[in-house]
Amino acid sequence: MRTIRMAALAAVLALSGSACGGGGTSTNTSPTAPGGDTSASEPSKPAKPQTFADVPGEAMVFQASSRVGVNKAKAAVKVLQVEWATEHSSQMKPAPAGTKFLKVYFAVASANPAVEVEDFGPRDLNVRWAQSQAPSQGCPTGAYNPIFVTGYCHAGTENPHTDLVLLTKSWSMHSYATNYSPTAKLTPGTGYVTMGLYKIPDVVKGDLDVCASGMFKTGSEKETGWPCQKLDLPPRP
Repeated sequence: MRTIRMAALAAVLALSGSACGGGGTSTNTSPTAPGGDTSASEPSKPAKPQTFADVPGEAMVFQASSRVGVNKAKAAVKVLQVEWATEHSSQMKPAPAGTKFLKVYFAVASANPAVEVEDFGPRDLNVRWAQSQAPSQGCPTGAYNPIFVTGYCHAGTENPHTDLVLLTKSWSMHSYATNYSPTAKLTPGTGYVTMGLYKIPDVVKGDLDVCASGMFKTGSEKETGWPCQKLDLPPRP
């Protein structure tokens, strides 16, 4: 009889120890990430482009204009980043009433990795929109070497001559003030960034394109159009 009581007591003690978790068994029921890591995984950021080839998208290739002679080399340009703004540090005044500044950062390089482009600036890069978007709005004047295509308005940059920033540097922090020095050279094999600043009327709500319009075309190239690309616009403010 005593033996039976001892066995029953041992069973009760074993059950009570299991219920209290005395064996070191974890009662944590929080979800576990794959691989056993319970910390929240952060989305990876795209790597910052280090070379012109790293910048996604198709390049616009054209013969750039020059203030120091005839540019025989061609430049390659890709749109890097697009932003809306009401003011910019390179301008003494904010955007006029009824307009916004459109800042377009361009990655640029010599199209020929063995040839230097001796003088490059955003003056060759215009923004255009279809006149049908705002038929009562007059087109801007003064775009540098505008592209003579009917049905479009072209806006030239407010800073036609500016310095270049290496693609590997903090190019988005640069002011890109107007710089009249003709030393903005595209060294072969090196990627740079420049910025165009465009006044866009608020009544223009549709698509915008960026177009190159460098040296006046001669010979067989006269029949070919200048390259244009549709801009991927952020929401308007």
